[in-house]
Parts: sequence; C-alpha cells; structure tokens
Amino acid sequence: MHRHLVFASAGQGAFFEGHVHALDVLGGVPTGRVRYDNLRAAIAQVPGFSRRRVEAER
Repeated sequence: MHRHLVFASAGQGAFFEGHVHALDVLGGVPTGRVRYDNLRAAIAQVPGFSRRRVEAER
C-alpha cells in the first residue's frame, strides 16, 4: 500500500522524514548513487556554474 505524505515545510526534518518513508515503501536504500539538484535541505552549495554540488553534511 502506497501513501502520499504532505509536509507543511520543506525543511531538513521533513526532507529526512520523507526519505525514511520512501525507502520503507521501496524496500530499502538504492544501491546506486542518489543525486539532488538544488534542494536546499540536501545541497549546501553549488560552486560557480559547474554541475558539481556540495551536499549538506547531514
């Protein structure tokens, strides 16, 4: 059974809670690399005009 979750904020706590739920529904953590675009809860910095991202420590 799949459920949708709605969060009142886009903060890091909601980001983590959503990931825990998604990984539970998917049956575990992906074995490949997970990448994020410019989501503030996941990305600490986008250096210049590169495609590189500095992920948030948590």
